[in-house]
Amino acid sequence: RRTGKTPPALRMGPSTGLKSSTFAMNRSCRRGRSGNPSGQGSKFDVWLAASTKPPRGRCSRPRARSRKPTLTNGQRTFSATLIRAGAQTITATDKVTSSITGNLNVSVRPGAAAVVIVAAPATVVAGQSFNFTVTLKDGFGNAATGYTGTMHFTTNDISPLVVLPADYAFNGGDAGAHTFSATLWTPPSRPITATDTVNASLTGTAAVGVTLVPPLP
Repeated sequence: RRTGKTPPALRMGPSTGLKSSTFAMNRSCRRGRSGNPSGQGSKFDVWLAASTKPPRGRCSRPRARSRKPTLTNGQRTFSATLIRAGAQTITATDKVTSSITGNLNVSVRPGAAAVVIVAAPATVVAGQSFNFTVTLKDGFGNAATGYTGTMHFTTNDISPLVVLPADYAFNGGDAGAHTFSATLWTPPSRPITATDTVNASLTGTAAVGVTLVPPLP
């Protein structure tokens, strides 16, 4: 903790990070007026916090090795792992002098597609077309906007009148989600499954109830 008329300022970098990857950031402490780094061996008691709190504690925040880490030539490097895509901020603040603080703005990209979600109506009428949506997400729940694989569709409805979408290649404009139409015929319930044509483990299913007559209003 520095003492003097002008409190030092914290500066942090870099400015970008990759989704679900650990990256290093450097925090330096500089005098507010002169801009010169604090002397070697200066100690700060610092809080480090991310701008969002992820579920189940899956975000790794930087932690000091001691309660008052020593800065070498006014600097120390930490690592962090962020899981929420979009603009995030990591803030370092001295625990005693809150005016000694600095922010690191990080642009986090989604990871690769890991989950397929098929969203369809709970109940449809046999022989009537309906829409359903396929959404791909990474392992942290972010939309897998970079997915460009091809999806194949199946059902166990054996009626020859069943209509399913043709294989569809996702593109950048889909941003990880696309809406399709289908027609089922056989009650009482039928699945619609979407599976990546290259990675069979990338698959998702929705159960659709099939009735012979429209439900009463």
